Amino acid sequence: LIGYAHTEETLYDRPTPEKLALDEAGLRDRAAKRIGGDPTRVIDAFRKANPKASPWDLWILIATDHPRGTYSRELAKRKADQRGAPAFAYRYDWETPEGGGHMRSPHTIEIQFVFNNIKIAGPLISKMPEAYALAEKTSAAWTAFARTGNPKTSRLPAWPAYSAASRDTMLSNNECRVVRDPDRGPRLVMEQV
Repeated sequence: LIGYAHTEETLYDRPTPEKLALDEAGLRDRAAKRIGGDPTRVIDAFRKANPKASPWDLWILIATDHPRGTYSRELAKRKADQRGAPAFAYRYDWETPEGGGHMRSPHTIEIQFVFNNIKIAGPLISKMPEAYALAEKTSAAWTAFARTGNPKTSRLPAWPAYSAASRDTMLSNNECRVVRDPDRGPRLVMEQV
């Protein structure tokens, strides 16, 4: 069971008013430093997949994918290629209202759901019925996986094992769904980077 939070980088690069106002030149500079070269193809791929995203939003998506998203997908692929126990991939898309809503889906956002600790997750989260419902789904899936090696549960849609051919990934949010190869365009560009 391997995955990452959709905007993990917000835990490390905290959104401040100055950072939220990032412009195109700032995006290019940050992306170039992150990937170690011309960021044009990377920025274009992420912009095509996220046409309404601001430069800050694109930066966070790029910085999350390089390395966390890319590494998670590669590890799931390698595990699947071993043809032993199956690998199951997830991307946690649920966005926290804490921090003014700008943190979105920071690194470790899924932990409070995995351990069903919503009551102590934060003053805003602890008042959200949908957070409790998602915690029930998430903790049931992780418990099933710990017991059987498969996260199958009646609370979630069918969750196929990951493979290089299908790249089935559970997108966890108030509505959980499996998507084949989510963000394919950015993934292909990042694999080349």
